[in-house]
Order: sequence, then structure tokens, then C-alpha cells
Amino acid sequence: FYIMNLIAKYYHERLKKNYASNQYISSFLKIKNIDAKTIEKFYLGYSDGFDNVLDFLLENRIDSQMLLNFGIFKKNSKGKIYDIFAKRIIFPIKDKLNNTIGFGGRILEGKGPKYINSSENDFFKKRLLLYNMNNLKNIKSKLDKLFLVEGYTDVIAMDKKGYNSLAPLGTAVSQDQLNIAWQYNNEPIIFFDGDEAGKNASYRV
Repeated sequence: FYIMNLIAKYYHERLKKNYASNQYISSFLKIKNIDAKTIEKFYLGYSDGFDNVLDFLLENRIDSQMLLNFGIFKKNSKGKIYDIFAKRIIFPIKDKLNNTIGFGGRILEGKGPKYINSSENDFFKKRLLLYNMNNLKNIKSKLDKLFLVEGYTDVIAMDKKGYNSLAPLGTAVSQDQLNIAWQYNNEPIIFFDGDEAGKNASYRV
């Protein structure tokens, strides 16, 4: 997990350096009511280019070919390795031990899907994970109330209101993810968006 945590730290430092001067970042953070305290709690980050994090890792003597196994980098048609999260706000996905095992990215400029996740690998299986598990790791007994919400920013919004919540890494909730939620609360409340995607995800549960 050393390399993944190193990447998360790089993204995090880039966000702290750029959020006041980059209009795309500052606008997104303002709309989502994300302040400096929230950035720290969720260790949010920003990818400032296709090559920058790769250059950083190479400077730290990380083998570039090995990085392709982490689901964060791909090769283009010319064989050049690039960061798939370029120009996106980064949401580190962590396990219960607070190790970074994947990333979610929200686009801020240019074309592409609104949200993307790291590709799955041996230690990053989306159906076996929920976003925000690391922040609930020290809870000794079951919570009085737990919400299952649709996405990363929903978790953050609920946290700012004082509610505990988890989110699947996609639109549907798997049985494995429900099993995880039941470890925290006997009757988690499913609180998805009222649009078609949210309704469909709820029906699958």
C-alpha cells in the first residue's frame, strides 16, 4: 500500500496548492460546500496533469511498468503511460485500516465521464468495498443510524450534517456491500437520489 498512499499524498498536496487559484476547483468546492477541514478529513486531492504524478513517482524510483497494475495509469496508442485522473478532483478510497486501495475522480474540465474509478485489481474489488469505511473504523458498537448514499460527495454532505454514511463505488449496491453495512447498523437507510439511476440502484437492493 506504500505506493498507493504515496499517490494519495501527491494528489492531496496538489489540491491544497491549487484550490485557491484554480477556478474549476474553487467553483466545485464552493458548490459542494467543501472547506479545508473537509479536504483534510477525506484527504481529497487533485490530479494536475497526465504526467505529473508519474514524474513524481519516477523521481521516487517507482517502476513505471509496475504502476499499470494499480488501475490508475494506462498506455495510449503510442505506448506512453498517462494518469487517467488528469484534471479531476480525487476521492481516495480506503480500507478499514486507512490504507489507500483505489481512487475515484470527478471531472472538472474537458470531456469524459463525470466520475471514474480505478480499475479493479487483486486488492481493489468494488463490490467488497464502501466509501468512508476508514472513518467509521474505530466505532466499537453498532451505530444508532447509518445511511447508504449514492456517491462520494453525498457522504461528505451527510458528514457535515453530523450523519454517518457509506457509499457504493458505482450506482448499484451489492449483497457484499450490504453485509458490510450491516456490521455497522442492523437497518441501514438507503438514501439514493430521486433520479432514474438512484431508483434503479435502490430496486436492485
